[in-house]
Amino acid sequence: MPSLLIKNLSWEFGSKLAVQVLTFGLSIVMTRYLLPEDYGDFGLLVAIISIFSIFQDLSINEAIIQKGNCTNKVLSSAYWFMFFLGGVCFLSFFALCFLLKENGVIALNLNLILLLGSTFLFAGMSRGVVLHTSLHLNFKAISVANLISSLFASVTGVFLAKSGLGVIALIASFFLKYFLNNVLLFFHSSWKPSLSFSIKEISPFFRFSKTRSITKIIRLILAEADVLVVKTFQSEAIFGGYIKSRSIEKQLSNNMISVYSQVMYSHFSHLKNETGKLLLLLKRAAITVFLISMVLSISLFVYGENLFVLFFGEHWRESGVLFSLFSLLLLFKPLNHLLEIFLNACGEVTKTFKVEVYSKIGLIICLIILVIYKMINTFILLLFINSFIECVLLCFSTYKRILSFEDTL
Repeated sequence: MPSLLIKNLSWEFGSKLAVQVLTFGLSIVMTRYLLPEDYGDFGLLVAIISIFSIFQDLSINEAIIQKGNCTNKVLSSAYWFMFFLGGVCFLSFFALCFLLKENGVIALNLNLILLLGSTFLFAGMSRGVVLHTSLHLNFKAISVANLISSLFASVTGVFLAKSGLGVIALIASFFLKYFLNNVLLFFHSSWKPSLSFSIKEISPFFRFSKTRSITKIIRLILAEADVLVVKTFQSEAIFGGYIKSRSIEKQLSNNMISVYSQVMYSHFSHLKNETGKLLLLLKRAAITVFLISMVLSISLFVYGENLFVLFFGEHWRESGVLFSLFSLLLLFKPLNHLLEIFLNACGEVTKTFKVEVYSKIGLIICLIILVIYKMINTFILLLFINSFIECVLLCFSTYKRILSFEDTL
């Protein structure tokens, strides 16, 4: 198991590092041809896609991974269930965006909106394949597909941005990344679903998936609420700069999390009956994640503004100030997610749900202060305090779970 874990983490880390180096270099070039205003409508639509993505699988995949070995009937039923949800998400996303366009909230062409929404269909095609791959602890295909799709999408985005197409370059790059990634995963995998579906095969997983999905829905809706709030009182230029600085921080934290998310959840689930190995893995993972997060967060807080100007140009300086503040969130986010993965893998979904509720109450308070005082810098600092409180609560829940392990020994 340890050698397999190292192998999987090596593939995840290596691919993520390669993707980050390639896409960051290309995004620097791309952003130099773009203005903060180009990120306005695009950022809003990406926030909506993030929320709808929860309904793409309703956490059925996590429930199946937690159980472990499953029959082909279960996997095939889960595949077609997630494929159906992808179609529902596509139609719902387009209907909502149509209403937003009719009411003047967004100005993008409906064809571009359709292109963005189609990513739900391609995700529905491959999520069941990713589930099968995760169950067999083989993450090489996922890593390679991510690398290839990110490279092609970034190169295309740079070419279109240089041609003066603005927001179209952003949308095309986003679409290509998800289209290629999902198509490559589907056709590369040796496993394909059978043409059978039974709701009875996956119904035992609904209890876990219901609690987990509610947690994720609450998290994402509140996490993206600031986008809607800031759009109501800031100019398109400042709003676009906010979106850019925010998206880079999220990209960094999400990529850090994705390096270990699938791998650690699978290994925590496999080791849940081997207490000694499980706790040793948790200890090493937590120390490593926190040390990396601390170095990255402090470095970007100090040099974030200058890096923005150096890479993107002087007209992005105001966004750089915001990014310096956003980088503080990197200190606790990855560790919080790791502890949540550990608790979920141990079946403590209710505990993570309770922590999520407390955390979101704090986030709601932050959003209320943002609405009243309209001070973005203060809002970001309040998010940092809220992230620290969430970390304390998760550490306490993890400590109680460890004590329960010791009592059974």
